[in-house]
Amino acid sequence: KSKPRAQRQGMLRQMNASLLPILEKGLVSPSLVHAALCEYLDVGGPGTKHEAAQSLAGPAYLRMIHTREGVWAVNLLFAHAGAKQRKAVLKALKGQVNRIARDE
Repeated sequence: KSKPRAQRQGMLRQMNASLLPILEKGLVSPSLVHAALCEYLDVGGPGTKHEAAQSLAGPAYLRMIHTREGVWAVNLLFAHAGAKQRKAVLKALKGQVNRIARDE
């Protein structure tokens, strides 16, 4: 069953207040953060995804791609990131592709 719209928006505001400081500080290594971010991006709209993408720095993306939820979240964030930010992520990936490809 779908939750009422007001309850959903309240939940998104609360998650926004909790997750954005974590993203801005780059504290994205724990898999719990990956799962929470994955759920947040799943229920949030395009504005939510864009705001989260702008809060995360390029090298932080690399720390998230080691879990299934992290990969899913990075994929969504990368799609909503600006050109400058995508370039920073690709620059951080340079030299790491072999290690990432061997990850499960």
